[in-house]
Amino acid sequence: MLTGPKLHGLDISIENPKGSERSGTDSAGKTWSITMAHHYGYIRGTVGKDKDHIDIFLGPDAENANLPVFVVDQIDPKTKTFDEHKVLMGFKNQLAAKRGYLDSYEKGWKGAGAVNKMSLDEFKAWLESGKTKQPVSYKAPKRLKQFLKQDGTVENKSANEVLDERHQENSDPVATAFKVKPISEKQFIVLGGKDQIRSTLNQAGVKTLKGLFNKRRGGLVFPMKHQETIQAALTPKADELTDTDSMVKRQTKAIEKSVASPQKSKVVDTELPPSGANAFAPGDAYVGIIKDMVETSPETQAKPIRREDVLIPFLKALDVPLYQGRVKGKGRLGFYLVPE
Repeated sequence: MLTGPKLHGLDISIENPKGSERSGTDSAGKTWSITMAHHYGYIRGTVGKDKDHIDIFLGPDAENANLPVFVVDQIDPKTKTFDEHKVLMGFKNQLAAKRGYLDSYEKGWKGAGAVNKMSLDEFKAWLESGKTKQPVSYKAPKRLKQFLKQDGTVENKSANEVLDERHQENSDPVATAFKVKPISEKQFIVLGGKDQIRSTLNQAGVKTLKGLFNKRRGGLVFPMKHQETIQAALTPKADELTDTDSMVKRQTKAIEKSVASPQKSKVVDTELPPSGANAFAPGDAYVGIIKDMVETSPETQAKPIRREDVLIPFLKALDVPLYQGRVKGKGRLGFYLVPE
């Protein structure tokens, strides 16, 4: 490892000088080795997503303070999730920086999620911002969402995982009715349904604080100064807590009461028809519509109306030449216009 004087005020240690071999094992257990195209090391006093120092590549013009600094949001090529940052200093433009980055990886490497350009002053400000554990600009694919954890790291979760976690967070009726947690230095969120939260606050006498509903996070957002008031209002009192035993007793009592005094219901005639009778025949009180009424005399039965009885006279009345015949196929009847 090579260490030396500060470069642009940054303490940099070189682990792999240009031309040296860098090797390791990937997540699948496959070993890899690459000849470094540029000096590679890390910036001391910094912390990245992997809870280690932020890595840096030094290009041929690293001592030129007028050149921009490029920060790569490196991702896992398989999952497309943010992995860590790689800094490139001493490259004239973004194309040269990305080429210098890829030259230090095996051919076909797809880990460059986003390449972000900064001035040297902007880069130093970024190192001090506390945002070095999350991507600068890279956004996960739509099927995944990024969530900022309380320790500052970013976690990618699917929509189903988020819904499952919210359900677990909001389904604990003993400790607190709702989960309360900070989302920034100035705001906190109460997870749960907005109507249910506001109703609980109103019942506790807190009627002026409505909160702002955040659909993505699944709860109401309040200013941090009201956290103590909201927390106290949403925390059930000791005499309001219901243990499992008392809940079972109430349910058992309700069941016993319903068995002792069953609700009266209208009795439906359950008498079975005589043996051999048609169970699906209409009853004595049935009055059918006209089409359902059966005519016993063949002479009085109405003659059915057929399509050709209507269409043929109609077409002839219009003086339209036609041909009557059957189309090929069972039970098909067609009418053909004869061209003049």
